[in-house]
Amino acid sequence: MTMPPPPPTPPQQPYPANPYGAAAPPYPHPQPYPWGGPPVPPPRRGLGPGAITAIVLGSIAGVVCLGLLATVLLAHSDDTSSPRYRLTVPKSLLHGRYTLDEDMSQTLADHLGSRSGPNERHMKAAAGKYSSSGDPQLLLASGLYGQIRNPKRALASMLKGMSEADGAHINTAPRELTPSGTEEPITCEVLGYTRYGAPGTLTVCGWSDHSTVATVSSPDSHHPDLQAAAKRAADVRNEMRVPLQ
Repeated sequence: MTMPPPPPTPPQQPYPANPYGAAAPPYPHPQPYPWGGPPVPPPRRGLGPGAITAIVLGSIAGVVCLGLLATVLLAHSDDTSSPRYRLTVPKSLLHGRYTLDEDMSQTLADHLGSRSGPNERHMKAAAGKYSSSGDPQLLLASGLYGQIRNPKRALASMLKGMSEADGAHINTAPRELTPSGTEEPITCEVLGYTRYGAPGTLTVCGWSDHSTVATVSSPDSHHPDLQAAAKRAADVRNEMRVPLQ
C-alpha cells in the first residue's frame, strides 16, 4: 500500500531587521575612563592653617625635655623666680585687627605631655588661631607659662623644634630684635616649608621670660619684614601676657 506524501512545510516568515521597531544603535566604543573621567589629583595647597599648626605642635615636645646635660648646665644659671605672668587667649589681637577663630590651648596641652622638666616647671598651654582681612591673613599665637629657669634656653628649644618639624627648614636664622616702644627683645626667624609639593614661607617671632615662652607665627611673603614681624609679636605679647593677681 502506497503512503501519502507529507504535507508541505508552511513558508517561514523573515525575521525583522530590529524586533524593537527601530534602528539598532551602534555599539558604543569603549571609553578610557568608564567612571566619568580620569581621577583628579588632590589640590596643591601652600602653607595653610593645618601646616602651621603641625609646625607649632612639633615645637612644644622639646621644651620641657632637655635631658640630664641640661640639668647640669642649668645648675649654675639663674634661679627660677616666682612667676609674674600668665598667658591668655583674647577674643581679638592687635587692637581688634585679628579675630579668634579657634582656641587651641587644649590641643597644645594634650601634645605637651610632661608639664615639668629641668628648665620649666608646672607649665600650662595657651594658643589661638586668628584671622584677618589684612596681610598676613592668618596668625597663630601659642606658648607656655609657669616657672622657667632659663628663658633664653626655653625659647631656643621652641624655635629649634619648629625648624625641625617635618618638611620645614630655616631660611633666615634666628635674630634678636628690640622693636621701638619696648625694652624686651623679640627673636625672629623665617622657615621654609613644603606641603603637597607647594612651597610656603613662615615668619616666626617669639619671646621668653621667667614666666612665659611663646611664638607668633604667620605665613608671609618670600621677603618678610622682620622688623615689622617683631613689632607685631611685641604687640601680641602686650595683649596675651597679663600679670598674675
